[in-house]
Amino acid sequence: MIRYLLFFKYKDKKGSQDLTEEVPEDLIGEVMSHLSFKDIIFGEFIRKGSFTHLMKADIEFKDGRRYKVSVKLLKDTEDFKVDEREEKCLLDEARYMGTLPKHDNVVTMLGALTEESPVCLVFEFCPYGNLKGHLLAVKGWFERGSHSGVQKEAMYQQLRQYCMDVALGMAFLEEMKCVHRQLSARNVYVANGKKCKISELGASSAVLEDEEYEVRTKGRLPIRWMALESIQDCVYNTKTDVWSFGIVLWEIFNFGDEPYPEMTVKDVIYELQQGYRMPSSDYSSGDMYSLMEQCWQEDQLNRPSFIEITEILENNICGKEVRAGTSNSKSSNRDGSHPTETVSAL
Repeated sequence: MIRYLLFFKYKDKKGSQDLTEEVPEDLIGEVMSHLSFKDIIFGEFIRKGSFTHLMKADIEFKDGRRYKVSVKLLKDTEDFKVDEREEKCLLDEARYMGTLPKHDNVVTMLGALTEESPVCLVFEFCPYGNLKGHLLAVKGWFERGSHSGVQKEAMYQQLRQYCMDVALGMAFLEEMKCVHRQLSARNVYVANGKKCKISELGASSAVLEDEEYEVRTKGRLPIRWMALESIQDCVYNTKTDVWSFGIVLWEIFNFGDEPYPEMTVKDVIYELQQGYRMPSSDYSSGDMYSLMEQCWQEDQLNRPSFIEITEILENNICGKEVRAGTSNSKSSNRDGSHPTETVSAL
């Protein structure tokens, strides 16, 4: 049975925004050695997928210790029965995630139960959900009333920080020679401190250490986030992830809206082949949109690497104005630490 890494203890304090805290390292081995499926108390669904579900859960032990986590397990209903292929994919993901060093901008797999049924992967709990849902909530707050210039600037600064968080996570995966293949705002989760973390790396388990990966299996594809060469030739590599990152930037500055609004998937493919790219958002700076355009270059050799993207964003975040008429942007550290001034909705 695979058991390793970290757990996060639940802090049930009324009014607390940070819902979890890290367990001291000297307790990790003890926690994992006692973990079994019967200790998991499942809560509500975080995400329902085609083959797997992600659920909120508590792990409770006889001595009263209680840990808040999220658990990924195979979908198994009367209408859908898992087979050996789906189970192998989840096991491969467990082994693959176990090879990755911990990074602040990648969701940590805390452990896995592989010798019991159902097989499940245990991850750190991100209390603010996925980035897409979080942005949609922020959009509702933003559209409900008038806000001061300071509040707006704090919001724009936080949006930029989300971009940096995702870039730092992807730069780490790039260094690990990992191709994500499914990068989107819904596959990024927002943890304590509003820190964004890359998630859903299951599709990457088949791509580790490959320079280029050709998909030959059929299935539902996230066309709106895919690079043109991925759509046309089913080829994935780090530079196709860069294209997807450009789409995530667009999602962030459009508060979680679906890319290519009012277009069908068929229209998206046709328009991309004709050279179309989405226009800038009212809320992104010219520099930020220029970065999106670089990510969407037809020739992937002209797209920046994620290391280069973090450098571009660092220059954009530190002292750059988000919109005309705003100023006093607060600088942000390269390690992903967040600006000190924020607004409650973010």
